[in-house]
Amino acid sequence: MDCEVLIIGAGPTGLMLALELSREQIPFRILDSHYSTKTAHQSRSIVVHSRSLELLARHDLAESFIAKGLLMEEIRFFLKQTLNGKNSYPGSLMNDTIYKNPLIIRQPLSEQLLEKRLCEYGGIIERGASAKKMVIDEDGEGVSVLVQHRIQEEDEKVREELINCKYAVGCDGANSMVRKFAGIDFPGTSYPQELILIDAQVDWDKKICPHVFIDKEFVIFIPLDETGINRIICRRPPNDTSTISSSSNLLSGLSSYQEPSLSEFHDTVTSSVPGTTRIHSPIWSSSFRVSRRLASTYSVGRIFLAGDAAHVHAPIGGQGMNTGIQDAVNLGWKLARVLKATAPSSLLNSYNIERHKVGSDTVENTDRMFNILITTNPVKIWLRNFLFRWVLPYFLKPDFADRKIRYISQLSIRYRNSPVVGTASTWKGSLRGGDRAPDGWMMNPEGENITLHGLFRTSNDHLFLFSGLDTLESRMVNDTVQQLKLCSSVLVVHKIYDRNFKDKTIFDGYIDPGGKVHTLYQFNEPGYVLVRPDGYISFIGPLTSLDELKNWMNSHMQG
Repeated sequence: MDCEVLIIGAGPTGLMLALELSREQIPFRILDSHYSTKTAHQSRSIVVHSRSLELLARHDLAESFIAKGLLMEEIRFFLKQTLNGKNSYPGSLMNDTIYKNPLIIRQPLSEQLLEKRLCEYGGIIERGASAKKMVIDEDGEGVSVLVQHRIQEEDEKVREELINCKYAVGCDGANSMVRKFAGIDFPGTSYPQELILIDAQVDWDKKICPHVFIDKEFVIFIPLDETGINRIICRRPPNDTSTISSSSNLLSGLSSYQEPSLSEFHDTVTSSVPGTTRIHSPIWSSSFRVSRRLASTYSVGRIFLAGDAAHVHAPIGGQGMNTGIQDAVNLGWKLARVLKATAPSSLLNSYNIERHKVGSDTVENTDRMFNILITTNPVKIWLRNFLFRWVLPYFLKPDFADRKIRYISQLSIRYRNSPVVGTASTWKGSLRGGDRAPDGWMMNPEGENITLHGLFRTSNDHLFLFSGLDTLESRMVNDTVQQLKLCSSVLVVHKIYDRNFKDKTIFDGYIDPGGKVHTLYQFNEPGYVLVRPDGYISFIGPLTSLDELKNWMNSHMQG
């Protein structure tokens, strides 16, 4: 084999998968058909949510992203030039993460940070390389991919190479060649409305935060930094005479058409935005149509799809790039376990089971909201604005708004129906196997503060033993833990003691100084939680059910 895993596509999804495989020391190659990277202003994805920041922190990247971006503190909604409500971050339900606010950062900057870390890991992107043919080997043990390498960016000369790998992953976007080679359907449709966007300087008296203005039309302003540069998005004026490029591919989630001019934004902005707004010094503009499509499956044999190759949808809530990043992390550790023979090959089946539902939910939810926003039907516009005026304030009340903030942050994603998670029969708490593991601050034996998620940076399964007010040092507990280690060669055990734990002479773990971590996991009595490498709960229960955990590990974690 030339490599264990071949990644096709070096956008955020492919780069994140490459980082995950690098951490696991799995040999891979990553190809991208583009010979050069996009410039920093050419960006459609601009939001990184809390869950993605948690995953980026595994590679010490979260703080780098935050330093380059703008943390979102508020969104303001206007109807007929009047402020109708605002949504403030972080909300009351974000107490189990240290990344409480969404981050605005342009995608090319995100890609630069990801690629830089990949280079530091020793990886390299093979640019100008396109997959031209792909087949699963007759013995079913690998994939053969015919690749064309362009010698120089403007040169038509190519060099062909046949790459043999054990697994191939298509991270090559909405027009994925990998998906076509695998024969995977991509059903869906394209919206008829054409949208335009522009990144430009905006002079106005509004707060630095996203603004949504609705009247007969809609226009959205998103600040890209603190200097006044905003991304402006609206529907292309219906009387515009521009023609759609015949070369555009309507499969794309954001298919490009003729670039708009500043004047095309004038009427919508003037009619929808109160006060004086001057838009000037454009940096980049684009027009596009949006599609909603979902691959029928995310895998066929040894071929997998991730990111836009698997799902495209309306850009409502900034879900696209974030969903792709989570696809990559979910798949990465599973590929590594199977390739290292520390888990059965059936583990890979759970990738489609877990992530396809997430993609389906995202496509459906964004479609519902986008159709409300984009409608041109006069009756529906009247109904939308009526509901916007009278119902939106209710939805912006803390209880409802905070639940929505958490949902959009992707912290609520869970895999309870996955075949590779479980819950002890005697467990009474609300957390279940397949839920995201909450994060909180602890103190290590040296007296240093550390987050529970900070321990996930090693590619292991993590078994956390919570003391409650009792000791964790009974012979039964120690003997069972030793047996559990025999079930998995990648198991690391951590002990977390309650703040009121008295016997410091046997302290050999972490102190939960405010009792918050115990509360997050609902451990009033001694208990345990097994967390898998992507930060989701594999199994949870009271300490008295450790034998049940042992039986579960024997049936699910043997390579």
